[in-house]
Amino acid sequence: MTPIIKIDLTDEEYERLQEKAFSEKYPSIKEYIFKLLFNESPSYDYEKLLWQVKTGIEDMETGERFLISDLINEMVWTKIPLNVRKNLGRMVVYSVNNGTDFKNIVPDGKDSQGVQLYKKLD
Repeated sequence: MTPIIKIDLTDEEYERLQEKAFSEKYPSIKEYIFKLLFNESPSYDYEKLLWQVKTGIEDMETGERFLISDLINEMVWTKIPLNVRKNLGRMVVYSVNNGTDFKNIVPDGKDSQGVQLYKKLD
């Protein structure tokens, strides 16, 4: 059996920890804590994926609607593990909603599969 460590945090502490994890390009609190404890790198190169998202947004026209998957080469996207794609989506949503990054896009509904759509602003 794998040992489990439980930490009780207030909502504020949890938000601060999540913000620190995302700001250092860690997709989850778990991976961030592993970095703090064991100096481990993220399980995937999220910094490179986030750079591709930013570059893709820069190349879009104002008012254009898109999915995160639209911003990354389709052959690359399909090879990225599902959990990594989901983590990337959470990182982008968090950054948009908290105004920490991606300030030129806003959430714009969801597609038929429930995936978040965005719209580029000026």
